[in-house]
Amino acid sequence: GLLMQGSCVSVADGDTLTVLGGESGTTKVRLYGIDAPERKQRYGEKATEAAAALVLYRNVTLKVMDTDHYGRSVALVTLDNGLDVNEELVKNGHAWVEPRYCTLPRCQMWRQYEAEARREGRGLWADNAPEPPWQWRKKHGR
Repeated sequence: GLLMQGSCVSVADGDTLTVLGGESGTTKVRLYGIDAPERKQRYGEKATEAAAALVLYRNVTLKVMDTDHYGRSVALVTLDNGLDVNEELVKNGHAWVEPRYCTLPRCQMWRQYEAEARREGRGLWADNAPEPPWQWRKKHGR
């Protein structure tokens, strides 16, 4: 993937942010391999706050894996201290691992972290049966 560095200037929700840096000015970023609750969904605001607490106004490195149909860069995001933001959100129960699109070797590890977060009732897993965002979107649209 293409490497890009910049500063996170806004967080739209638990898996979407805007990064300032590089020739293009700002880049809309979708976090690779994870799916956080939509903002209007139960736990959506908390997931957004969790993402913001990690990345907002911090320097980040993007490893761009793809571009989605909204033109956003789908990326692995790390902080200067090496923290993997995508992984951290899954670990703390703020996002699901995308069942269909997370295909890198590390996705296996992320699925274990998700199972652990679920077992321990972290974050959104405090609910017995939280609704996956991809199912929620089918019912409510984007």
